[in-house]
This record gives sequence, C-alpha cells and structure tokens, in this order.
Amino acid sequence: MDGPDLSWRERRILRQIELGLGQDADLELRLRTMRLGRLDGLRRALRRVPLCALLLVAVCAVGLATAGVPAAAVAVRVVCGAAAAVAVLALVRSTRRARRGR
Repeated sequence: MDGPDLSWRERRILRQIELGLGQDADLELRLRTMRLGRLDGLRRALRRVPLCALLLVAVCAVGLATAGVPAAAVAVRVVCGAAAAVAVLALVRSTRRARRGR
C-alpha cells in the first residue's frame, strides 16, 4: 500500500467490515460461483461507448460506401451531420450529469 499505515481506528473499522462481510453467506456464494463469460469483456467495452457514437460510426460507414452516388451521398452526409450533433449534445449532457454527481 502506498502512503502511511492505517491508524488504530481505521484498522478496527476495517476488521469490523471484514467480519461483517465474512458472515454474509449470500455474498460468499456469489463470489465463489462468479465466472466471466466469453462475451463479458465485449459487453463491458460496449457499455462504455455511448449509443450515439456507435450510431455515428455506422452512419459514416454507410456514407463512405455510397460516396459515388450523388443524391445518396448528400442524404447520408446530412444524416451524418445530424448524428454528429446528437452525439455532441449527448456527450455534453452526460458530462454535466457526471459533474453534478447523478
């Protein structure tokens, strides 16, 4: 552990917490049987990426695929711009919520 050692009071509180957790049979069972599935890492990564960002990437990919068709390219670029605006607004909103502690 970095920093100074725990004080006597902190060690006593930590011991009480450990004793309380040691008596929790439900917690012990959950910890013993906990396994990570194959897709758990992917699910955690996708939870970190906002849905707006994934939507933006998908729309931009479609825009690149239809770059040769003028009417479709214009429509996709308009949608891409709108998706970018939504993504920026969602990002601003989520950072404001995080700062407030919600």
